[in-house]
Amino acid sequence: MKPKKIRDYKAKKDSHRYSLGEEILRRELGTKIDDVSAQLSRKGFKFAGMISTSGGAAIEIFEMMGVKKGMHCLVGIQTKGASPVTIVEQKCDFNKITVEFSADPSTDHVITYMVCQ
Repeated sequence: MKPKKIRDYKAKKDSHRYSLGEEILRRELGTKIDDVSAQLSRKGFKFAGMISTSGGAAIEIFEMMGVKKGMHCLVGIQTKGASPVTIVEQKCDFNKITVEFSADPSTDHVITYMVCQ
């Protein structure tokens, strides 16, 4: 039985050891993620991510460079905060997404968003 070839990679805190096969799989996975991201972008998906709410008002505005009026946005609640709220309305304006909640969300809510044309 042949021994595995091991390569060391230094992270900022820890040293990670990957076999040659694991290294190849990690590279292939990174390439596949980039390909899927490019395909979604070509199909009209422009932005996606998660944002924490700031609280203080039932209507919150999140700055997003590149968002245009008329684009479609889908918003959902990822993490429910201390006070339960629901999303009433969401819309895209020039460089921002406006989300209206059923009540004032606290600062511990996390929402997910996806913007497409």
